[in-house]
Amino acid sequence: MKRLDRITNRFAARAAAIGGAALLACGIGELLSPQHSQSRVVGVSGHLILGFFALGCIAVAPTFVVLAHRVSSKSARYAGAAAFAGTLLLGLTSITSLVNGTDLGLFNLLAPITNAGWFVGSLVLCVALLRAKRLPAALAIGLVVAYVAAIPLATLGGGLIAGVYFVTLAYRVLGDSRSHDVATIATIVAA
Repeated sequence: MKRLDRITNRFAARAAAIGGAALLACGIGELLSPQHSQSRVVGVSGHLILGFFALGCIAVAPTFVVLAHRVSSKSARYAGAAAFAGTLLLGLTSITSLVNGTDLGLFNLLAPITNAGWFVGSLVLCVALLRAKRLPAALAIGLVVAYVAAIPLATLGGGLIAGVYFVTLAYRVLGDSRSHDVATIATIVAA
């Protein structure tokens, strides 16, 4: 847990912007070239979609830890760590599917655990943020909505919703609050 405390707002903002952009690309890919196979990666578009998904999961993971720092409760810290681990491990295990072109037994074993970490962690963190009034209600609730969009609604282009959420979070909450222009996002991503 101590190492997670070293994640800064600036790093999380950059990562959330990159992850949000990747999830947006994943959602667009799903809308343009739906993947009907749940366990096989089909064609170049399937590889791109899964690659963007993996990058999105890995990149948004630090967001949960930084949001948990806004609330001074142990449950929020554990929830942030659970969501961090869930998204990070889901992204990493998705890479095995990307490389092999199909889900390995390892993925089928770990995916429910990583999804549970992401979902339950997001839900507990959402409640903690709402109670402490440390984040606007829509953005706190967005943590859970982003999970639902990215996982259960993925084949319907849900990555669009999750992507917009994380880019918005990077821009409005985690990023440089002194400047609220479009250049901020470009600066966060480029720096």
